[in-house]
Amino acid sequence: MRRDGSGGMTLVIFLLVLFSVVITVLYFDLRVKYTELKDRNAELAASQVLLMVPDSQAEALAQWLESHPRETERLLKQVEINANEGDGVREDNSQEAGSIPRSLVPEVISENSDGVKVIALPNGGIRVTTRDENTEKKQ
Repeated sequence: MRRDGSGGMTLVIFLLVLFSVVITVLYFDLRVKYTELKDRNAELAASQVLLMVPDSQAEALAQWLESHPRETERLLKQVEINANEGDGVREDNSQEAGSIPRSLVPEVISENSDGVKVIALPNGGIRVTTRDENTEKKQ
């Protein structure tokens, strides 16, 4: 029995169709995964807090953040509250003229035996200092 080449051509067409189906399925799978990763990336970017610290202090700050989880959680909550205040939701509190809103007063988070204080600032940052916060600045 002799073949005239149509069997070989059928095999080539079948393999090309199979290859096309596999490539199409892989394309759609990667497209779905890419969309999921893109959404996850946007979610993580919206929830991150960026600390800019000089290289010489980065290790000390990282150790402090690891050794003080409660204070770190408080700082993160403060940042979240400050971020949410900017979304147009305002509360009208009747305050006396000249009084400072409680949310703008720096708060001492921790203090060690050497007098080093970690203070949460109203803008979500922190200040590490040995100064007494009750003294007023001279102008």
